[in-house]
Amino acid sequence: MISRIWKSYSRYIKISNKESKYALSFGIIGAFLETFSIYLLANLITNLSIKSSKIPFGMLSKLNLDINHYILYFLLSSILSASLYYFSNKNIVKAKCKIERFIRQEITNLTLNIKWEYYLKISQGDISKSILSEGQNISEGYMYFLSAITYSVIALTYFLACLILVPSTFFILIIYALFAFRVYIYYSRKADEFGKNLSEITSNIGKWTSAIFNNLKYLRSISKDSIAKNESNYIFLKFANSYEKAMVASYKSKLITELLTIIFICIAITFILLNGSNTSNLILSLSLFVRMTPKVYNAQSRLLDSVAMISWPKSHQEKIKWSESYKESYKKSKFADFDGSIIFKSVGFNYPKSPYIFKDINLDIKKNECIGIIGKSGTGKSTILDLITGIIKPKRGAIYLSGENIKKIDLTSWRSRLGIVLQENFFKNDSLSSNISLGSLIDKDKIKQCLVKANAWEFVKNLPNGIDELILERGIRFSGGERQRLALARALYSNPKVLLLDEPSSGLDKISEDKFISSIKKIKGTMTIIIISHKKEVVNICDRVLKLDNKGLNEL
Repeated sequence: MISRIWKSYSRYIKISNKESKYALSFGIIGAFLETFSIYLLANLITNLSIKSSKIPFGMLSKLNLDINHYILYFLLSSILSASLYYFSNKNIVKAKCKIERFIRQEITNLTLNIKWEYYLKISQGDISKSILSEGQNISEGYMYFLSAITYSVIALTYFLACLILVPSTFFILIIYALFAFRVYIYYSRKADEFGKNLSEITSNIGKWTSAIFNNLKYLRSISKDSIAKNESNYIFLKFANSYEKAMVASYKSKLITELLTIIFICIAITFILLNGSNTSNLILSLSLFVRMTPKVYNAQSRLLDSVAMISWPKSHQEKIKWSESYKESYKKSKFADFDGSIIFKSVGFNYPKSPYIFKDINLDIKKNECIGIIGKSGTGKSTILDLITGIIKPKRGAIYLSGENIKKIDLTSWRSRLGIVLQENFFKNDSLSSNISLGSLIDKDKIKQCLVKANAWEFVKNLPNGIDELILERGIRFSGGERQRLALARALYSNPKVLLLDEPSSGLDKISEDKFISSIKKIKGTMTIIIISHKKEVVNICDRVLKLDNKGLNEL
């Protein structure tokens, strides 16, 4: 069992190696100091009870300690022990947080790098759930595992102290250890079984929820929505029963451990008294035994908890393997200076297991040319832009940038030359200047220049804080037209060679649309511009207008 847990969490042990070592080291040293403090306390109580200055154990009699020294050393060792336990637990928490942060970042990075066609298959809810749940559950499982090891080592320290300092308890301790180990083995198997059941049921709940709600319209239309109610009652009851069994098993383990402790304490007292051991021996052995038993239980319960969560690391590893196999590849070769030309040669594209959106697209765009593309919804206008950005790759034909196949080009280098304005644009809860620069160094003079070109300076300069004004999430404090002009200013800030506009005036009123068109006129001829729109008013400013339909892409 331990080896299986170790194997499951071995990857995360490496991630938190330093914190894990500190946790174990502080715990062990703290246990030795606590043992010593208990030893001192037993002697102190004996001295006080018999009102004698004689120190019972030979080891300490050589120190010639008086009562005051006993009290002082007891306090110091107790305080140091408590402090070390604190630092041990602190490092356990640090290890948990480090692993949790690593996993969440790992899932985020994998998701961000996955090929777009596969990304579309993943729901945003599942991504958010994975980031939150997997990081938390795996890190908690490891925390329980690390705590179990720490408690086990501490319990072993007390066990050895009892054997060394009070040898008369040897057989009692051995019997207790065997019983405690047997209890652990039994309930660890139960926890493993219950953990697998819970994991399977939880997965089934997710699948059932998706299936039911995706087909709710159909079920309701044929008056079969009662199926959802009946099945939900069954699957939720099954989960509740499994969870109840798992928790009850945990509490049974605690009860049996506590009963064993009481029984063996009584046996120890009887045995020590019958053998005529002194009061100090009795106090010492009982104190160590009482301190040891909760550590044994904690080690046991933490291991059971880690076993119950053992399916999460396996699931995460499988997800990583899947994501890596569909990871978007970036070539290391640098992209040469872009001359502004973009050529499509017999380009076709389709998503997996779907018909071709288009099969034979030919397009030749010259440097600083302004191209307009119109067409009905679903014909693939936005797909053309996705192909240009390299977010998806053609299934047939080829795309050439400055005469070089896009498949051989470093996408990061290429995308740094692009400016993009969408129908709905991204805005973060930050200052306007931060949203315009979007990760680049903030140059306020340059921001102003871009705002002027985008016809946005007229309203930005009147804001209370100007370009330092806070933009709320999604830019809701601004009108649709203002958001589009801000998005254009951001696109211009990166000094793009190519500007891609995807339905930039959709949903805008006539005044806002005219202002946006005026902005495009200002920059026309300074860069290659491609405009996707269903509005002829927008594309009329272009040098050429092409129509995309089932016959292909043809110039009007």
